[in-house]
Amino acid sequence: MKKYTFFELVDLSYSDARLTVRVSELVKGEPDGYIGTPLVIGPQSRHFIVYFDGVTEFRSKAEPCFVAEGDQVDLSDFVFECLGSGYVRQVCPFGSGAKEPARHFCVFTESVVVEVLTSSEPRIEGADSAAQQSAGEDAPETRAPQR
Repeated sequence: MKKYTFFELVDLSYSDARLTVRVSELVKGEPDGYIGTPLVIGPQSRHFIVYFDGVTEFRSKAEPCFVAEGDQVDLSDFVFECLGSGYVRQVCPFGSGAKEPARHFCVFTESVVVEVLTSSEPRIEGADSAAQQSAGEDAPETRAPQR
């Protein structure tokens, strides 16, 4: 039986054609008497930061309303690329990060899907290693495990 992993959007920031998305893994919480065992961000949760450079456009959609376009290529448990999507064909060539050709990536979480048009593949890091790097320590870059 395949084990599924679920994530939640924690933070999103954009500046100078760079989009940073923070996500946390949802783990089993304590039974709450309503839905059984809820999924929560807890002490055992893994945390990731996804960096997109050269962003031309991005948008977000509520997860229940999201429909993937084109062929899906998984980069991690929560990031994938949509090949041949309609959104990528609508890219504005004058966006602040516009380069050719644009690629369509999605960060999929339980509440929100962030769609990003950019010319390069995102960098995915474990939040602990990113914090160490910003503090000046050497930490290896990590990628989220593949599905």
